[in-house]
Amino acid sequence: NTGTYTLPLPDALPFCMRPAFLDLAGRLVDEIFARADDEARASEFARPVRVVFGADDPYLNLEVAGAFASRFPTAVRTDIAEASHYVQMDQPKRVASEILATHV
Repeated sequence: NTGTYTLPLPDALPFCMRPAFLDLAGRLVDEIFARADDEARASEFARPVRVVFGADDPYLNLEVAGAFASRFPTAVRTDIAEASHYVQMDQPKRVASEILATHV
């Protein structure tokens, strides 16, 4: 069951890029459903997991961050202020620091 999802187009996306964006987004949804069985494996994954999201990301927002982190029993989630969709470009030092940090 693939359900129905609505994906808002970014306002700043040039018209000529919209077909490519929609094609890629459509493939992403298919991949998510194709890999649904992997959720059970994620819940058993015992190695450290860092989930680092931009606090200002309008697409992969904090709700998505929480849902993703909840799938891993050892996940440590960090929401980075003043970072958006490309958190690694907006706050590269902070992202690197969080990924490399040892959380107990």
